[in-house]
Amino acid sequence: MEKNGQIAHDNINFQTVFNCRVIYVDTRFLDIKDLLAMKCSNLILPDLRVFTDWAEKTMIEGSESSNILILASLGLDKNLEKEEVFFYFDAYLREIGVDYPDSLEALFFYFRYSFRRILFSENERDVYNTLYDIGCRYIESDSPILHRVISYWSGVYNDFVCNYDDECGYLYVQYERHQVIPHEQAVDYIKMAAKRFLRYMDCDYFYELMLRRSSSRFISKG
Repeated sequence: MEKNGQIAHDNINFQTVFNCRVIYVDTRFLDIKDLLAMKCSNLILPDLRVFTDWAEKTMIEGSESSNILILASLGLDKNLEKEEVFFYFDAYLREIGVDYPDSLEALFFYFRYSFRRILFSENERDVYNTLYDIGCRYIESDSPILHRVISYWSGVYNDFVCNYDDECGYLYVQYERHQVIPHEQAVDYIKMAAKRFLRYMDCDYFYELMLRRSSSRFISKG
């Protein structure tokens, strides 16, 4: 439960379900960390078109990288090859000196990207699909910060998806405040929560704090 605005550290039983979904999101809202989340996290099935669209946006913004130019031009192809897209994306990472994230960083980027996806979703289905992607996974991390993120969002998933019945309403809530939220307002509440978390995860200080306080590496069991 939540007490005085603090997120409780309850032990959560997650469903062991892995349904990787192809991700669609407006590339105007993406940065390179989001692409790293898609490429390096085993929790997301990447949409290759996102990489080429992002490269086109980066080129329009003034990048003169030949790797970006080639990656953007691949978007003209009807069918994209993963090996080819990732070859030029990886080459660009080497060009600008960006290292691949380790498992802990990839998990952080995964949540950051998921919150961005929720916030900018244009329909209710996409919000619930992303919430399902977050909540149905069995994810462990002894990073104190990520543990709280995982615990809170598994509770959001449980309350608004697993514990809600169309006829009976909320059968049980993990967080008491959810009890008073009409189900037709749930999407607005979920988006508001995603916006709040994204504000923190977009902050470099918060990211560095997570790394400093973590001795763990991400564990995912499917």
